[in-house]
Amino acid sequence: MIRYYTSGGLEGQIEHDWLIGLSFALGKNIMDEKFKVNFGIDEVFNRKFNGHIRYNNINADIQSDWSRQKLYLQLTYNFGSNFNKKKETRSSSEEEQDRIKDNT
Repeated sequence: MIRYYTSGGLEGQIEHDWLIGLSFALGKNIMDEKFKVNFGIDEVFNRKFNGHIRYNNINADIQSDWSRQKLYLQLTYNFGSNFNKKKETRSSSEEEQDRIKDNT
């Protein structure tokens, strides 16, 4: 998934090169779809920010070396549709009728 892309540009006085943020992930259901395993990587290109200032008597090059590539592994458990199914739902009138029967 591409999170952002720019072919370069001018931010105030800083002219910068192209930037891209690319992430990729894979997921797989296992054990009768009770578990889901996800594996991913962030910042696939891992590109530094390169900027240049050329204004009046200022001549500067800027390089920002921000976040690195990140690998992640995620495990998710699905409790399924049977979770909490045994709980009986009753209306308030049924509860009232049972209370009256118990008192007589």
